[in-house]
Amino acid sequence: MRKACCLLLLSACARDLEGQEPRNRTLYYPMSLAVHDPPGSTDPDEQRYLYVLSSNFDLRYNAGWVSAIDLDVLVAADDPREAMIEQVGDSTALKVLSLGGALAIDSAHGMGVVPHRGEPVVSLLSVSADGRKVSCGEPPTGEDSDLTSAERRTDCDREHLLRLAEDVDYTPDASEAQLADPFAAVLLEKPPASGELYAVIGHLSAAVLFSQLSVIPMVDATSQRLLDVQSVRLGTSGVGYLAAHPDASVNYVAATSQYFGSGSRGSTLYSVDLARDEVQTFGLESVLAGFELMGMTFSPDGELAFVAVNRAPGASAGTDSVGVLDARWAIVDVTFEDAKCTDSSECDNVEECEGAVCACADSRCVATIRRPRFEVLGGFSIQGRPTELAYVERPGQQDLLAVVSFDDDAVFMLAPQDPELRAQGVPLSGALTPVARLDRVGSGPFAVRHVQRNGVHYLVIASFFSHELRVYDVSGEPADFRRVARLTSEHPK
Repeated sequence: MRKACCLLLLSACARDLEGQEPRNRTLYYPMSLAVHDPPGSTDPDEQRYLYVLSSNFDLRYNAGWVSAIDLDVLVAADDPREAMIEQVGDSTALKVLSLGGALAIDSAHGMGVVPHRGEPVVSLLSVSADGRKVSCGEPPTGEDSDLTSAERRTDCDREHLLRLAEDVDYTPDASEAQLADPFAAVLLEKPPASGELYAVIGHLSAAVLFSQLSVIPMVDATSQRLLDVQSVRLGTSGVGYLAAHPDASVNYVAATSQYFGSGSRGSTLYSVDLARDEVQTFGLESVLAGFELMGMTFSPDGELAFVAVNRAPGASAGTDSVGVLDARWAIVDVTFEDAKCTDSSECDNVEECEGAVCACADSRCVATIRRPRFEVLGGFSIQGRPTELAYVERPGQQDLLAVVSFDDDAVFMLAPQDPELRAQGVPLSGALTPVARLDRVGSGPFAVRHVQRNGVHYLVIASFFSHELRVYDVSGEPADFRRVARLTSEHPK
């Protein structure tokens, strides 16, 4: 119950408390993980550096922080704390605002974001090409009068703190309540392969009937001018997780709904076409009984999607699940009434086609577009409130799906359908086969990432309550899975 309540009560009522200075070489309520992919490299073995966001959940310290960790040192070191790389002066962490949500990093562009619940602010990060350093502008001095007291305790200057209520011009307009609690985040190029990076931010607000996504141009995010930001209205009171479709030729993101404290069901999945500003709604509660959706991921080929489904508070154990969805493209024709066909059989007013390519058919302007199906193929019952998922692609071996169990302090390792079977024409399957269970991975495991380094497949797990990181080698057979590193933190009581 303590764990469930903490997930529901991510409060920011004490944002101006002084707090203590963050402790070097430690983690504190780690909330999110990211991995550095060297720019220009297609070799996953070069994934060396991890980034961990310490959320400072209880506001004990005067800031949260991002730690960069050398995986090679972490696995080999006698003292795992030496894996934390010096980043800012003689400190070993980049101080950011507290109550951070998702940490999103784009190594190719050398950029990252951290949205902060309780502050309608997004911290804008810079990442060095080698992955060793993360920064947030020039650390503020006592003379920075344009910063709030909380912002002055970070290592971020004003240009790297995007205040959503002040620095942006939303289209369409968004209310202040809709801007509250920025939490989920993904980075992508829009349009695809354009080189123009955007941050998509989901808001975890329970104070509005309709939450939104904020689509922020990262190219101009540190400029002094007012940013033009696209807002996408959703029909839910909270977006807890975002996942970008792996097909780089499209701008689709999936958003999962969470209803913190509202007493409503939240088993709703949203598919958002950012190019056309189109939102599709998929209600999963009739097929996958659950109260809210948590983490989500795709298979690398984009044909399967996996989503964590949590039971309602007070419901019997065993009603949590992992849903498997058909994420293949459905080809549909859409008619645009306001785009007219001319005498030359061309579409006029093509701006009404909302980013799609219109053509005349039977005197109507029609666009053929792709949308994810998101049909439920099956569900796997699981205990302990699954929070996040990681797809572990292992060429030449069985792929794995890692499912974090927040209540049970465990990670379930499941085997999805072999993608080679699909390539051979075998029908898509939603079956998940249990192959292993990693127990005692820390108290309240929350975030998980797959990292490949030097031919080894690692599973990295951040545990919320025990303030620690554990690394498992999941390269061989399930019986050979083993823990290879543990990074713990001590905080005075």
